[in-house]
Amino acid sequence: MEIFAYIVLIALTYFGITSFPIALFMNVFPVAHMKAMGGAGSTVIISWVVWLLIDNFVWIPLMNKPIPIVLFLLCWLAKLIDEWLEEKKNPERKATHSIQITRNMGEAWVLFVWAIIAMFGDYRTWF
Repeated sequence: MEIFAYIVLIALTYFGITSFPIALFMNVFPVAHMKAMGGAGSTVIISWVVWLLIDNFVWIPLMNKPIPIVLFLLCWLAKLIDEWLEEKKNPERKATHSIQITRNMGEAWVLFVWAIIAMFGDYRTWF
């Protein structure tokens, strides 16, 4: 069951389902400072909230423990691979610096920093 849950969460991250609330929030609440900052600050905050909700309301009730550190790192890797493949498929996308890049990298940074912080905490396991 746990391996299946790992695969499902990584797939949801790779295919952008976890970043959907970020896009929804930015489209529903187009605040001027979000557009001025390129959406980076709001993307990080919304990503953190989304992953906090996934951890507290999905993962912990199903598995009876917090999301493991390795799973955060695997989801981070999935976001980086997704971004790399998108860039290879459409190289001029990087030149225009689309909002999708901001969403993907904001979520990737949240996952990476959360994994690093979790390494120093004693409440998360590696696996």
